[in-house]
Amino acid sequence: MGLVALWSACTQQGVPQLQGTWRGSKAEGVRPEAQGVANQWVAQLELSFKKDTLSISLGTDKKTGHYTLIQAQENTFVILADKDKPNETQIFTLITPNTLKWSVGEGQNIVLTRR
Repeated sequence: MGLVALWSACTQQGVPQLQGTWRGSKAEGVRPEAQGVANQWVAQLELSFKKDTLSISLGTDKKTGHYTLIQAQENTFVILADKDKPNETQIFTLITPNTLKWSVGEGQNIVLTRR
């Protein structure tokens, strides 16, 4: 599939590799003394990608919006959600078909597993 066709398919239908529901499994890059609390927080996190819609749930709080693919390179996807600031992109890397890493800045990541 050509790059233009891939880009068009991803922007219209979301990112196929991200589709589905992802549950937080662990935090990476946090101070050792904060690891337990960070992992507890992450365990409450759920992301759902359906076409170009992204829902983020944390406990009983849920936010839903649309996202646009900004860049795709191998298994790394840079998206911009309509609820974010214009330059506040989100970076997701597919580690395995069922493991996703969300880069949340400064060497910190949230690891999610597909449900």
